[in-house]
Amino acid sequence: MFSDLNGVWFAHKLRNKIAHELDSRVSMGEAKRALAAFKRAFVDLGVKIK
Repeated sequence: MFSDLNGVWFAHKLRNKIAHELDSRVSMGEAKRALAAFKRAFVDLGVKIK
C-alpha cells in the first residue's frame, strides 16, 4: 500500500512525540523527512497534493 512504510512509521512516531512530549524538539532534517514521507503516503493513497 505504501511505497515507504518505514518513512510513514517514522513520521507517525515523530507526530506522536510532538503531540505528547511538551519539551520535544524536532530538527529541520526530521521535519523535512516526515513531511516528505506523509506527502508520499498521500500520493500512494491517491490523494492529490498541490
